[in-house]
Amino acid sequence: METRSLRDDEVMKRKLLIIGWDGASFIALDGLIERGCLPTLARLRANGFSAPLNSTLPPVSAPAWTSFITGKNPGKHGIFQFYEVNPWSPKALGRGQRTHMAVPGVVVNSRSIGEAKFWELMSAAGLRLALINLPMTYPPAPINGLMITGMLTPPGARQFTYPPELAEALPPYEIDLNPREKDFSSPDAQFLRRIRDVLAKRTRVALELFRRERWDCFVVIFTETDRLQHRYWHIVDPRCDASEWAHIEADVVDVYRQLDRALAELVRLAGDEYDVLVLSDHGFGPAAIKRLNFSALAERLQLFVSTGGWERNVRRAFNRISSSKRRIYKYLTPLVPERFLHRAEAGLKTLARRGVKAKLIKLHDYIGGVWINTTEHPGGVIEPGPPYEALRTQLMNRLAAVRDPATGKPIIIDVRRREDVYHGPYTTAAPDIIFILDDEYGIETGGRSSELILRIPQKNQGTHRREGILIMSGRAVRPNVQMARANPTAPGIEDVTATMLYLADVPLPEDLDGRVIEEALDEDFLRRRPIRRCSSSRRPSPDVASEVWESAEEEAEIRERLRELGYLE
Repeated sequence: METRSLRDDEVMKRKLLIIGWDGASFIALDGLIERGCLPTLARLRANGFSAPLNSTLPPVSAPAWTSFITGKNPGKHGIFQFYEVNPWSPKALGRGQRTHMAVPGVVVNSRSIGEAKFWELMSAAGLRLALINLPMTYPPAPINGLMITGMLTPPGARQFTYPPELAEALPPYEIDLNPREKDFSSPDAQFLRRIRDVLAKRTRVALELFRRERWDCFVVIFTETDRLQHRYWHIVDPRCDASEWAHIEADVVDVYRQLDRALAELVRLAGDEYDVLVLSDHGFGPAAIKRLNFSALAERLQLFVSTGGWERNVRRAFNRISSSKRRIYKYLTPLVPERFLHRAEAGLKTLARRGVKAKLIKLHDYIGGVWINTTEHPGGVIEPGPPYEALRTQLMNRLAAVRDPATGKPIIIDVRRREDVYHGPYTTAAPDIIFILDDEYGIETGGRSSELILRIPQKNQGTHRREGILIMSGRAVRPNVQMARANPTAPGIEDVTATMLYLADVPLPEDLDGRVIEEALDEDFLRRRPIRRCSSSRRPSPDVASEVWESAEEEAEIRERLRELGYLE
């Protein structure tokens, strides 16, 4: 797109084409661009602005896309995972107080979001929108335009569009692969054929709906990048050895070519009237084989509360057994399967516990949290105030000191209090401590061994990382600006929301966390179009499952799907 002066009518309001490539990372895309596989994306990048895009913590689709939807951090919108992470919910308490693991609560959906959504603000301003496959939009809600819901839509749901009658008017369409197709058991050829098929159907629907009218804001999210990279990350990451995958490399790369062709068609239909934004909710990286065993970590952190009497004797007996465990296992393993020995060991540990000072939770593959069990909760043992803060500091220090026994290398590279990560009314819904592992490690929650580090090959080659992508191109965008990766001033995903509202000439709510990405925009445009603001957009959010899902069966169906995908254990 050639540079020229903006007309007054072009400054007043810009139309927006927003395209999401779920999980896209410049680590993979840079190499594909160099090979000439993504000519459309390369042209947009060369003619506009590009930058790494910081995701939420954790970098998971539910909180990340919700931050895009609201322009706010999880402490304000209340979504930290695909489910409630509160270990004191009825679901969690049903597992008892002696376990060191927090149990996931109710699965979230669009009704769980406690903030105004960008399409509500745009609809109120009279703008026409189309949203296709944006996660966290089920169940659909009224919009000044149309909506096809995305991830977390129950299989077979009848109402997945707004208006409802849109569903019957669509060409053949699928929201996603089914869980069985994504669980790594299907043959490569079948998986790739199905992912191309779903992508083709989504592209056809997006193009047909884009042709209906000149939408003020058109959003379509392609999740195929995420699905592909979980399974074949080594093929597209130049840092990895992909020699054993050489026989399907061309077929994997062809999916990216297909995505680029879809992008080309949408950009062509948009023309110069639209500014184009391509973004991802998070990035990607290789999944680690070395896993931090949460059972052993809980012992290291001394999370358990023991009492006197017979329980103390059990503890002493267990400690004596532990000291000679290897010798005992050596003699008993030929007679008793080792898994039963591990279960017996775990049983002795449980008998010696009266309760727990804190619970661990796996927030993502390499991100964990610690909930402190205060007396404000059922079965709590830690008093609020100074005792709570003293224990939190102690646990943070212990986490920072955890090292790999084989190498002496720190396993945990970042430990933070929750209020240093999030801010807003839902901050207390997050774990008291958030910690991040080095890239060489992941989290193992099902380990029965007392070994701190387990080596467990992963089904998935790739896992989420925080650094996603942002590419912007159009009349209002500054051309030929590329921000380097790992830039500390890189924008966050909530900044995209603020920038969208600004370009559409919609006032920014004063409590928005996102900022307008001014470094990406034309200086003349910024000078002639001052940023406008309005009052807060916050509203209360439901906090009971009956208000979130139509039925317990519907929530259970989505829970099972998340379990099959590895988000629940």
